[in-house]
Amino acid sequence: MAEEKKEQNQANVALGAFGTAGLITTAWALLQKKQGSAAPIDEATTKLLLAIAQSNESIDKTTKDLLQAIVNAIGADGTGSLQNPRSFIAWRFVPTAINTGEQMPSRMIPYGFHLVIKAYHTNFGIMYVAPSKPDAQNATSAYPLIANEAVELKIRDSEDAWIAATNLGDSVVCIIEQEV
Repeated sequence: MAEEKKEQNQANVALGAFGTAGLITTAWALLQKKQGSAAPIDEATTKLLLAIAQSNESIDKTTKDLLQAIVNAIGADGTGSLQNPRSFIAWRFVPTAINTGEQMPSRMIPYGFHLVIKAYHTNFGIMYVAPSKPDAQNATSAYPLIANEAVELKIRDSEDAWIAATNLGDSVVCIIEQEV
């Protein structure tokens, strides 16, 4: 039993150290030891060893491609896109008319980030958020915000959001994290 365990450990070391070549060499050596001689192996076993080698090469290539994609995503020095952003922009938007949808100013939102729209804390009415002017003017198709309530939108540009207010002077404040 200890001899079998030792042989298995040797096979694992050979596979890790030499990849496909190590696998074939180890399998060949174990097979010859089991047969008790250096006799050639049969055709079915040879085909099996070749199939194992070919599938291992495919796995090695897939693993290498995956690791390269990860390095490309985070950068070779580990300072890629997985860091938190270093900056943000914020602004206050005050609609100029009651119950009229108004388009937000254009601010690009980096991929993977959100636009946060919050109803200003001193508001008396309801602020409606929607993807179009008609929707912003329709309480049944817009998202309502009361004072201090917020919504987070994953959109490409803040101008894709429209705002309507039920009380003149009410506003929203917005924030977007920015890549530098």
